[in-house]
Parts: sequence; C-alpha cells; structure tokens
Amino acid sequence: MADYDDTFQKEHKINKVLSANSGVLTKGKAQRVVKILDDRYSELKGYIGVPDESYMILKFEAELRGSNIEENAIKLYAEQMNTFVPAEELIPKPPVEYEDAGYKEMESKLETGFL
Repeated sequence: MADYDDTFQKEHKINKVLSANSGVLTKGKAQRVVKILDDRYSELKGYIGVPDESYMILKFEAELRGSNIEENAIKLYAEQMNTFVPAEELIPKPPVEYEDAGYKEMESKLETGFL
C-alpha cells in the first residue's frame, strides 16, 4: 500500500502491474487488477491510520471447584457482531497469512471476472 498511489494515471498503473507480472497477466487481466486495487485502496485509505473511538465487551468464564477458581479453565471471550467468540480469534495473524489471503482473493476475482 505504501507505494500504491491512486493519483497515478490508470495506464501507468496497468503498465506497472504488467511489468511486475510479465508473462503471467494479459493486459485485460491487468486492467481488472488495477480496478480491484483501486477499489480496495479507496476503501482502506478511509480508515487505516485514522484514530477511531471504539470499545469491546469482554466475558470471562471460569470453572469453580468449591469456592476456588480453576486457573487452567479460565476462558476469555470478546463480543463480535452480537456473539461472543474466543478472544484468541481476534489476535492479528502473521502478515504472510494476510498476504496469502490477498493473493487467493485476487486470483479468485480474476478467474471469475468479478469487478
């Protein structure tokens, strides 16, 4: 994202995509890639790096043995979309996982012709 600028002329971006993927993409697919990237860039630049006030509802679950809490049985949940999910699910994944997901999404959109 750092070197992707939506102010570049569309043809310049298409040429950059073609040269970075020479022999892999046709000009038509490169045009679709640029459309997809422009749309995603427009979506992301609206909130990435922009301060936002938010809150999170947390729920703890524990097992009691008599009047003692079993420390190994404590679970933490976070509310997400009106459902409590294990808090571990909200820990960001390694960057390579997001990159792989992006590649797969782009391949899928190119194969289906989605714009």
